[in-house]
Amino acid sequence: MKPLQFSSAAELFDFIQDKKNDVEILACIISNLLGGFFKCFFYVPEISLAKLENGFPFDGSSIKLCSDAEVSDFYIKADVSTCFIEKCDGRNMLNVLCDIKRYNGLDYYKCPRTILKKTCTFVKKENIADTVYIGNEIEFFIFDKVNFGLDDYDSYFKVYDRESFSCKNCCNGYSCASNAEHATTSSLAYLGNITTNDDSKKVKKKCGYFSTDPYDTSNMIKLRICRILNSLNIHVQKYHHEVSTSQHEISLKYFDAVKNADNLIITKQVIKSTVHNFNRTATFMPKPLVSDNGSGLHCNISLWKDNKNIFFADDPSTFFLSKEAFYFMNGIIRHAKALQAFCNSTVNSYKRLVPGFETCQKLFYSFGSRNAVIRLCMINYDNPNEKRIEFRLPDYANSPHLVLAAIILAGYDGIKSKEQPLVPFESKDNNFLISSIFSKYVENTQNFKTVTHALEGYDTIHEVKKNPEFVDFFSCKEPESICFSLEESLDALEKDHAFLTRDGIFTEEVIEEYIKFKRDEIAAYRRNVTPYDYYLYYDC
Repeated sequence: MKPLQFSSAAELFDFIQDKKNDVEILACIISNLLGGFFKCFFYVPEISLAKLENGFPFDGSSIKLCSDAEVSDFYIKADVSTCFIEKCDGRNMLNVLCDIKRYNGLDYYKCPRTILKKTCTFVKKENIADTVYIGNEIEFFIFDKVNFGLDDYDSYFKVYDRESFSCKNCCNGYSCASNAEHATTSSLAYLGNITTNDDSKKVKKKCGYFSTDPYDTSNMIKLRICRILNSLNIHVQKYHHEVSTSQHEISLKYFDAVKNADNLIITKQVIKSTVHNFNRTATFMPKPLVSDNGSGLHCNISLWKDNKNIFFADDPSTFFLSKEAFYFMNGIIRHAKALQAFCNSTVNSYKRLVPGFETCQKLFYSFGSRNAVIRLCMINYDNPNEKRIEFRLPDYANSPHLVLAAIILAGYDGIKSKEQPLVPFESKDNNFLISSIFSKYVENTQNFKTVTHALEGYDTIHEVKKNPEFVDFFSCKEPESICFSLEESLDALEKDHAFLTRDGIFTEEVIEEYIKFKRDEIAAYRRNVTPYDYYLYYDC
C-alpha cells in the first residue's frame, strides 16, 4: 500500500484519469457514529471532476445512525489529503476517506469526522491549543476461528485458540494460512507447523506478556500488519504479545486528533483483513474471554500551542506538569461517566472493567496505580516533547472520531472552568507517594512548593498522614468509581452533556438518538436467554 496526498479534487481527478497510474477503482470510505467501516466503489471512467468536488450521492437509510427522520439522501465527499493505493488483482485501487454531507452540500451533524474536525477548530479558535496530539495502544485478539449461534434452541459460542490449554485440535484439519498469495513462504511454514495438541507450546492464563516463539503463534501476522501500517505512514512504535492468551498490542505514533482517528479506522481494517488472509480471525471485542484480561484502547494525549507542549511546566515540584494539564485531567475525570457512553459503548465493554484484570476502576490520576482512569508516565517525564497523559478507559468497539471529540471537549471544559484540581487517591495496592504531593496545585505556586518540600523525606503516604500539618491536605474523599454498566453511563450522558454541545459540535439530536439506539441494544441483550441462564437456573 502507498499513501498519496493531493491538494485539490482537480489534482486527484488528473491522477486517476492518467492511464499510466493504472487506477481502476476509487474506493470511498465512510464511518458512522458507531465506528462502522463502509466502502463504496466507483469505476474511474464514470467519475467526473464535479462529483469529486461536490460528492457522490448515496442512500444513508441502510447505515445505522446515519440518516435522519426527514432525509436519507446524502453525499460522500472525498478528503483528497487521505488517499492511499492498494493492489487489487494486479490493478490499482485508490482509497480515500470521506465526509458525509447533506444533499445541499452542507456539513451533516451525524458525520463523526465532521464532529471531530469541529472540535479541533473550536479548541484552536478558543486559543487553548493549535493541535491536539494523540497516540494509541491498540489491544486485540487473534483466534483460529470462532463459531456462535443465537436462536431459541441453540445459543452458544465456541472459540478455537491454538495458544490455549482449553483448545485441542483447534485447526481441525484446515490450513492455517491457506491464502498463499497473502503470506510469505516463511510465514506459511511457521504457521503450518503448529501442533495444537502440544501443550509445551501453550500460553498459561495471564502469562502471555512479551511472549515470543514458539508461544506467540501470531508473530509473523503482527509483523505483516505493521509493515502494511508503516507503508501507509501509520507509524508503528512497537508491537508485542499481551497478557492474555492470543492477545496482542500495537502502539501507534501520535498524530493530530483527526489524522489519529482516521488512522484508527484504517488500522482496524488492516488488522482484520490481514489476519483473515492468514485464515484466522481478529476481534476488538473488549472482553471475549471471561477469565482473561480484556482489550482496551489507551489514548496518550498532549496539547500543543506555538510549537510548545502546554502540558509541560519547567517545574520539578509539579513533576513538570502544567496547570493546563491538571485542568484538562480534571475535566476528563469530572465528565468520565458521561464519556463512558462513547468510550465504553457496548454491554460487553463493562465485562472488561471488572476488578482483577488490570483495568481502571476509580476516577483519579496516578503514576503507578492501574486503578486510575488516567496514568501519568514516568518515562522521560521531564522531557517537554514526551509530556502527556494516558487515558485508560476507552476500548476499540466504538467510533474513534466520536470518542476523541468527546475526550477533547471534556478536557477543554476542565481548562475553561479552572476548577481546583482533584486530589489523587492512594491506591491500596500502591503504597508509595504516587501522586498526592502535586494534588493541591493552587494558584499560589509558592505554597504548593512549600508543601512539596515539607513532604520530602517521607517514604509512604501513611507516614505523611500521621503529621497533623497535613490533615487538610489529605481530607479528600475516596474517588468515585467509574460506571460499571452501559445503562449507568447512558444515564450519566443524559444528565451531563452540555460540555459536548458547545458551539453546536454535538447536537442534542445526536445525543438523543445515540442514547435511544444504545438503550434499544441493552433491551435486546436483556431479552436473550444465554447458556449461563441454563447453568444457573435450569435445575431450579
